[in-house]
Amino acid sequence: FQYRLSPDGRKLVRPNAVGADSDATGANRDLWIDDLTGQTASIRLTFDQVTNLPIWTHDGRRVIYSRGEQVDNLFWRAADGSGVEERLTTSPNPQVAGSVTPDGTLVYQERDPKSGFDLWLLPLNGPRQPRRFFSTPRNEGAPRTSPDGSWVAYQSNISGNVDVYVASFPSPATRLQVSRGGGQGPMWSPDGRELYYRAPQSQGSGQM
Repeated sequence: FQYRLSPDGRKLVRPNAVGADSDATGANRDLWIDDLTGQTASIRLTFDQVTNLPIWTHDGRRVIYSRGEQVDNLFWRAADGSGVEERLTTSPNPQVAGSVTPDGTLVYQERDPKSGFDLWLLPLNGPRQPRRFFSTPRNEGAPRTSPDGSWVAYQSNISGNVDVYVASFPSPATRLQVSRGGGQGPMWSPDGRELYYRAPQSQGSGQM
């Protein structure tokens, strides 16, 4: 999931544009924006070589990513390369961006030393006060919000295996298991009626 299409499908954010400085180990992980319509040249978005796992905001105007010298926290920058990078979170725990809801709430995962990976929320409009979405004694990650913003799909090993689940949003009062026998990396169809995910053998999608 290092490569992500913009919401309108016209741009791609990815690490290491062709011809950029990088070594055989892939040490250069700067982000680039490619215009898939061919109307503009690629834009180099970051310059610190430590960025990771980018996502787009819901309106496609910004890219959110993790970076840090010792612990990855969350940052964003305008997708057209204008302005400067802005820090979104400050935490002693590593964080990875998941997705942004239509109302502008970032859903992300954070690794707590006691409870493992938990799901968190950060409003991007107004005061940015992070709050825990939910956690279990096991690991939850790869959160993806549905197109209408009413569900969050995620992966968890709460049952012993890593499977795909969905939780209602903004309150996770309802949680349902989608995959059986393994599932990772959920992604919604554009109409929000199906989930796609990586799974063993013949599995790989589920209807909502």
